[in-house]
Amino acid sequence: MGVKPEVLRSLEAKFNEKIISALHLHFFIILVLLKILIHCVDQIIYNKTDLKELTDLALLSLLKEDNNDAFNEIYARYWDVVYAVACKKLLDKEEAKDVVHDMFLLIWLKRNSIQITTTFAGYIYVILKNKLTDLSRRRILQLKHSNETIKSESGTEENVFERYASKDMVSQLQLEIENMPVGMRKVFLMSREEQLSVNEIANKLSISSQTVKNQITSALKRLREKYPNN
Repeated sequence: MGVKPEVLRSLEAKFNEKIISALHLHFFIILVLLKILIHCVDQIIYNKTDLKELTDLALLSLLKEDNNDAFNEIYARYWDVVYAVACKKLLDKEEAKDVVHDMFLLIWLKRNSIQITTTFAGYIYVILKNKLTDLSRRRILQLKHSNETIKSESGTEENVFERYASKDMVSQLQLEIENMPVGMRKVFLMSREEQLSVNEIANKLSISSQTVKNQITSALKRLREKYPNN
């Protein structure tokens, strides 16, 4: 007794379906393997790429893709020079470190929206300049509202800083403070900004209390001589 034609056709159809399903599965597996292979190749190429050889703009492109290694290379590339500038301006290594860390943190937080109009180095310099300006303004406000007094000073000497810290004299005051000798400026800012006593300043700087008093008196004298009509 022979097999009916319709049964043969049904068996053939099922066989073809299995063949097609198997082909689809094989094709899917091949696609997955290709994607894995492409990823591996990309990783090999990336790992062989020396980030130190990339330009700033190339690193920036990677940074915008949230690439940590690119950020680390930018950090390593610019840390020393930025830190040196901050130290020169602030005369305080720890404070300079804080400013530079804040600057790089800002770069990371804004990595996806950074727009370079000149050079990346110029962009970093602008950020640092803004950070230093903000810090300088905070210093002026702290100096302006300081009520620290020095026992050896006269009433006129105690009030001279407040006279010159008025709103229209802030920028000139800051310039004059920055032009003071390094030692005098440091003592003066520790007295007015950090509100340290004469003895505390002397202990921190390992100098005599009299030297501290002399430096503060000289600083105040410079301000009076610079602006005798105020």
